[in-house]
Amino acid sequence: MSHAAPRTPPGQDRGSYALEFAFALPVLLLALLVVAGATLDATASAQVGRAARQAARAASLATTPSDVTAIADATARGNLRAGLCHTTGVDTAISTTGELTVVTVVVRCQFDVLVASRTAQASGDAVLDHYRSDPTLTTP
Repeated sequence: MSHAAPRTPPGQDRGSYALEFAFALPVLLLALLVVAGATLDATASAQVGRAARQAARAASLATTPSDVTAIADATARGNLRAGLCHTTGVDTAISTTGELTVVTVVVRCQFDVLVASRTAQASGDAVLDHYRSDPTLTTP
């Protein structure tokens, strides 16, 4: 013996879809905002990493210590998408390990995600090209 659930008479469930939609819409919008924020965060991190690597590579071809800093700064800022960062910082260091001289570039980018401000930071290293560089670049 089976008992069937009582059927709702036609017309008495009016508005149930609108009520369900009213509850689901804010959840869907919140999920969409979270995905958009995560995408922006990932994009910014990837661009900052690329800018740091490109800046280190370009700076490793410099011929003087002042050129290292100038080239790294210009390359890093040029590789960041316009309008992404409202504050950008570029730090350059030259270090010697054994017979290798390494140029390290650290790029920081402060950007807004939804209502919060975030900072992405990445570093890039490149071995100095001794055939093009000034001998003063080999000493830290």
